[in-house]
Amino acid sequence: MAQNLANPGLELMAQKLTITTKETSDLKSYVVSVNEQTVVPMSRVNLTDTACKCIRIRNMGALAANDLKIRIQGQTTSDKPVELALNVKDMAAALEALKSDSCKKS
Repeated sequence: MAQNLANPGLELMAQKLTITTKETSDLKSYVVSVNEQTVVPMSRVNLTDTACKCIRIRNMGALAANDLKIRIQGQTTSDKPVELALNVKDMAAALEALKSDSCKKS
């Protein structure tokens, strides 16, 4: 797992990116786009994971670019609109590092 030092709420694993922020803690539904391509929802309703109060992006193809502009638009449980923008640099390098032998468990 890799964690963004500037934003510790971003955790990257080989199969997903998890976003946990104060804005995601009260979302009831949301849409996520990466570099202006909608990646969530795919084919089902997207509700915030109540266990971690986070959003998980599993479309690893969309995360393969070096610089990502992630935009989250949603609605809280009290029907307030939420809009959040995150910029992530060096994502492709981080994904490659996660796949390297030094990161794999023995």
